[in-house]
Amino acid sequence: MAQMKGIRVVILITLIVLPFSFLCAQETDRPGKRRIEILHTDLMANKGDMRQLLGNVSFRHKETNMTCDSAHFYPSRNLVEAYSNVHIFKGDTLHLYGEYLLYDSEAEYAYVTDSVILIDNKTILYTDHIEYD
Repeated sequence: MAQMKGIRVVILITLIVLPFSFLCAQETDRPGKRRIEILHTDLMANKGDMRQLLGNVSFRHKETNMTCDSAHFYPSRNLVEAYSNVHIFKGDTLHLYGEYLLYDSEAEYAYVTDSVILIDNKTILYTDHIEYD
């Protein structure tokens, strides 16, 4: 009788958890909703909802790559704050440099400050800050 009760509990948990897992997978796998990938960091520390990344940090989101000296990555929000020697590049067509980056992948929005240089095929722009989407 106890064994039958255990089987019922396992079936009940499966019926609750499996559909929820499927819905979560659909949410992150929808086109346009890709997650930021951490490609490299010398050191990572988990601090609650934030991952602190130190040394030679590199990320990718879709076709855009980002590098910096250190960063705070918020996986649940799919957001990055990058610090020092920030470089965003997309192939050979775009290079954006600065000292601070706030990148929101949901909005595909980047805010870069401090000694900003934007280089594309035709232009070089120097400014204190830039909002880029």
